[in-house]
Amino acid sequence: MSESTSRILLVEDEGGIREQIEAALRADDWQIDQFSDVQSAKEGIDRAHAQGWSYDAAIIDLFLPRNAEDRKPKLDETLCRDVRPCALVWHISAHFNEEGGTVEEHIRRYHSPDELRAMIPKTPGFIGDLCEQVTQALGTRRIKATLAALQVGASESVLARRFRPDPADSSNTNLIAELCADIKRFWKDLTPAFQEELQGWCDIRLNARADVETVYPK
Repeated sequence: MSESTSRILLVEDEGGIREQIEAALRADDWQIDQFSDVQSAKEGIDRAHAQGWSYDAAIIDLFLPRNAEDRKPKLDETLCRDVRPCALVWHISAHFNEEGGTVEEHIRRYHSPDELRAMIPKTPGFIGDLCEQVTQALGTRRIKATLAALQVGASESVLARRFRPDPADSSNTNLIAELCADIKRFWKDLTPAFQEELQGWCDIRLNARADVETVYPK
């Protein structure tokens, strides 16, 4: 796995759904760690923390069995809390309406505006919607993190200096290369507003299919 590859926690007790989500996300080159119950997922989160890293995103069924022996899924808030504050979290469920007040309170306590839509019902076609949201959010966050590291947008003079770094400063050179690569990779997943913002910082040329042909810092 590349150091720049984002890692996603996937917790879903239905094996078929879990495999479909994993396959769809892996097509975008994300690293997926799958779990089927609360206990095994907590162990995975603890291992990550012990190794000094955190998940970038989490897709969690809101109703899960406590362990491999449990046969009665229950509403669980602990996993969402445990992957905070680093991970963006989406919940999937076929039973949101059955626990309306509890779910609404959970959203208020644990979810932020940059997560688009925190709760995704398991309706036909939901996996495509889910994966589109995950890719857009992670791609946007990766690009914004690189821009922040380059201090882009603070002023025109800073912009010019940062995008024309000392050749001996390999850290900035690498950041610029990563920024350009991610703009190419995620362009079609970004919102029109963010695309327009990026065009203010970079010369972005599209081909006839609206894919990014070239991208250069201005």
